[in-house]
Amino acid sequence: KTPEECIIQWTTHEHPSINKSEWTAAETRKLRQIASRHNNRNWQRIATELNTNRTAADCFKQWNKQTSGPRKWTKEEDEILARAVDLYGEKNWQQIAGCLENRSGQQCLHRWTKTMNPAIRRGRWKTEEDEALKNAVNMYGVGNWVKIQKFVLGRTDVQCRERWMNVLSPSVKKDPWTEEEDKELKRLVGLIGVGKWSKISAEMNGRTDNQCWRRYKVLI
Repeated sequence: KTPEECIIQWTTHEHPSINKSEWTAAETRKLRQIASRHNNRNWQRIATELNTNRTAADCFKQWNKQTSGPRKWTKEEDEILARAVDLYGEKNWQQIAGCLENRSGQQCLHRWTKTMNPAIRRGRWKTEEDEALKNAVNMYGVGNWVKIQKFVLGRTDVQCRERWMNVLSPSVKKDPWTEEEDKELKRLVGLIGVGKWSKISAEMNGRTDNQCWRRYKVLI
């Protein structure tokens, strides 16, 4: 190794002052807060502010580990989230995130508004809900689901999209499947693969991904 490589190895891995112990929950939480203040950049400064003898590289690795990829919410996390929302309200998402291990404010907001909020209506849609959805789509156009959901009380943007695309859209075919459609569905499944229902439905001329999935279950 060159002298420069030896210096790098010593200062980033071998120096006895470097903290190589397991990261604690409190330390990780503090790391995320500091990184957020610096827009997740300048890791040398972040490591200095953390002040636990971690290298900049170790700080980045730990931060990246916490933020990469979706992680399923646990029942305990949901309970903590509900209590935190009750305490801080539905706007202080960074404070709420501070009550949970390795969850961002954006993750907490998404979990609450899409899943946990008790105001979310579930189950069969009522006639008046369908009418409200139709009116909102006429007003804002297909695709503006975040705006549209505000006119359908208790339904999320995802629910509104699914209801429109699978049931209410005039482009959805509701007549019985023909023999030709069945053959085409089988051909597309063989070509594209089972489970790729969005891609398959795009080739089925008016049949939704949900319709294709249900029909294929009947055919096999």
